[in-house]
Amino acid sequence: MRKTSPDAWMFVVFIIGVIVIPILVGMTVLKLYRQVKPLPEIDPKASSFVHLDQIQQDSFFKITLVGWLITGPIFYFIYATYLS
Repeated sequence: MRKTSPDAWMFVVFIIGVIVIPILVGMTVLKLYRQVKPLPEIDPKASSFVHLDQIQQDSFFKITLVGWLITGPIFYFIYATYLS
């Protein structure tokens, strides 16, 4: 532990941030977007398979993808500037 360079610790923090921060950013952005444009309400009387397939919430993949699209250039800049 004592012989680990600060660059190695910076890289570990960077990797953890690359995983956690895009998820948090994606959740925040989609929550704000859903305030402006909410998901359509499903008719409770309809009981067909088509209505069961409608989206009722944002998926984890969509949240992560939105977060990566927003934070990707920022992470690239940090990596290119400090870690290369």
